[in-house]
Amino acid sequence: MAYTSEDLRAALKVRLVDNISAALDDVEAIYAATDPIALAEPVTWHEGHNPGVLLMESTEFPFVAVLVGSRRPDRSVKGRAQWGYQEFEPVAWVDYFVVADELATVNKIVHRYARAIVAILQGERYISGCDFYKQVDFEPEVNISEASRHPKIAKANMLVDTEADIDYIQAGRVVVPFEGST
Repeated sequence: MAYTSEDLRAALKVRLVDNISAALDDVEAIYAATDPIALAEPVTWHEGHNPGVLLMESTEFPFVAVLVGSRRPDRSVKGRAQWGYQEFEPVAWVDYFVVADELATVNKIVHRYARAIVAILQGERYISGCDFYKQVDFEPEVNISEASRHPKIAKANMLVDTEADIDYIQAGRVVVPFEGST
């Protein structure tokens, strides 16, 4: 099989776009009675890595990016048993960034976004349109960054502008290993 990581990334993004609204609503409902926070749907969807994401204005968040970051062939004897057939493991990353006016709120939002994304992934093992890819783990790896101060508008100088010009940003990454074969 040819290199198809771009196809996997596109299919995974479609799954997330199609299901994120309902998944965020489900997570909001879980906390509605104890700690309600509105979870905005992603404003910006991105394919691959965006090195300028921290420079974006707050109105462009939540931001979700999907990237297939690696593809490792099975190099065991089984994996090389027949020329023209080899299993491999692509790894997708779902990176997301959220902002909020309060530090405590941004941390809750980043965790609740992880819960929604994981629920979407757990809803279907195979990627539609890419039948040769299946998720390896029911529980994908989740990594959460530290929160940082963030200028609400691109021109803000975080050292001299007022607190009204600053919010908080926090990122998460859901790591999704897949299995595939040629």
